[in-house]
Amino acid sequence: SFGLYYAPSWLDLNSTSGLLSGTPPAPGTYTVTISASNAVDSELATLNIEAADLGAYAYSMDLTTDYNGTAPATNLVLPVRLSEANATLHVLGFRYAQFKAGGADLRFRTTNGAELPHKVEQWNTAGESLVRVKVPSLAAGDTLLMLWGNPEANATSHSVSGSNDWSGNF
Repeated sequence: SFGLYYAPSWLDLNSTSGLLSGTPPAPGTYTVTISASNAVDSELATLNIEAADLGAYAYSMDLTTDYNGTAPATNLVLPVRLSEANATLHVLGFRYAQFKAGGADLRFRTTNGAELPHKVEQWNTAGESLVRVKVPSLAAGDTLLMLWGNPEANATSHSVSGSNDWSGNF
């Protein structure tokens, strides 16, 4: 069985399946304690839930990789190539005119909402742009969420492992 402690009122736990559900009222970090028990043992753990306001982004797109390994790959730096000439991106609605200058409002998130560090290597509105995205763990079938179109967003400054080396694994 599963238990939930010190939880906000909007968060529910199915004590049989362990499924957490709910809608946070505002962006932020919510910390709860969860427990799991069986006939042999029980454990307590602290869980931080990150809730982000993605409503400020007018556009989003799921990105699927071709990774098909049997075990998750870790600490990857993935190249993301963007171009209006790419037929798939164009059909999905990608247009440079939707971005702030230099892609300053571009963001990447995991499917669970965690923001991923990224670096715009080249921003070319007349051709292909290259963005490198740091992904801590990637399993077969995982998707990333790309967001843009937020006039309030400012450019981010990320580094990989405390350095500016974005060559990484890709």
